[in-house]
Amino acid sequence: MDSTIGIVGCNGDLGSRLHNQILKSGITVLGFDVTFGSKTDLTMDSSVFKATKKYTNSLDELVKKTKVIHWCAPLDEIEDFVDSFHDLERIILHDSVMSRSLHVKKNIFTDRTFKVEMLHALMNEHKRVMIAAESDDAEWLNSHVQSIGLRPKLTKTIEHDKLMAESQSLIALLCRDILPELKTSMKKGDLTPSGEALMIALTDREAHWTSATKKSILDNPELKNVVNKLSDTLNDKI
Repeated sequence: MDSTIGIVGCNGDLGSRLHNQILKSGITVLGFDVTFGSKTDLTMDSSVFKATKKYTNSLDELVKKTKVIHWCAPLDEIEDFVDSFHDLERIILHDSVMSRSLHVKKNIFTDRTFKVEMLHALMNEHKRVMIAAESDDAEWLNSHVQSIGLRPKLTKTIEHDKLMAESQSLIALLCRDILPELKTSMKKGDLTPSGEALMIALTDREAHWTSATKKSILDNPELKNVVNKLSDTLNDKI
């Protein structure tokens, strides 16, 4: 397994957690952050240890120093950096909607010599990581994930996205379209206790998502199927 791993987007929620997890496995981590820049040295606190991030000044430099990179930055930004990946051996795409990663693999990385792997780290207490069967080398990715102390599970892209639409995208849709109305009703004193509980739960969940994360979640192509299924069920009972 590689002795040094790169992370793009190392200052974000996912990138920071992955950074700490990889360090705990004894592997050196180099970071580059598209949004915040790479020269701001931050100290990440963890219940297990405290570690200072090591940065590169550019993505080109990161590729020269490591052959395996985890892309934890917004996937929409990756097209601007395609030319930097020519000397890379492997890039691992992180997105909660695997079809978005698959689109990049098929339509953005059209002329490449490196391998493209796809996963979604659920960041739950089980340390579950969903691995896309459509990755270039799912067997390697499975071993890689285990080597950094996480628990992989193989899945097909469409199966994963359906699960995420039911368990994640639907909540994001409620946050976008229902939560503002709930907040207004709350101020007027017009919500029942269950309505207040729903508003509090949605508000708490929304606070954990960046605008880029919410956009990605709502871009899930399986969300429409879930909503249509609920609509059909409702119509059947009317």
